[in-house]
Amino acid sequence: MRRIGVIGVGLLGSAVASRLLQRDFEVTGYDTRPEQLKGLDVLGLCAATSIAEAAAGADVVLTILPSLESVETVVSGPGGLVESAAPHTIVMQMSTISPALTQRLHQALVGTCGFLDTPISGTSAMVACGDCTLLVGGELSAVQ
Repeated sequence: MRRIGVIGVGLLGSAVASRLLQRDFEVTGYDTRPEQLKGLDVLGLCAATSIAEAAAGADVVLTILPSLESVETVVSGPGGLVESAAPHTIVMQMSTISPALTQRLHQALVGTCGFLDTPISGTSAMVACGDCTLLVGGELSAVQ
């Protein structure tokens, strides 16, 4: 696993993307606000212009988004991960969302790709220095 798509490159998403880039992962980022991607290009981030482009060829796609609605749209909406993620891809949903939405997202992705509920406990500053916790839930095959 070396190719990672990051959807949502705001404060927390940019900290996660930066850490991954510093560890020589290939990272493609997408945000509805393209200005969020500026500054990460010097670290090697490849800027995507769509969800599908961020997911193309990725082993893992991280969603780090500000609201339940934005997470649901990125996964299940038109052009979302249900339509664009490859079968080998693992979607790691890292936003803080409800258990009901987590279950809906998992059901939407069944048969499409793997899904892990992986919220981050910590701030962007904590992520930047590697002092955060990831809580991982999902099928064992996706975790492995």
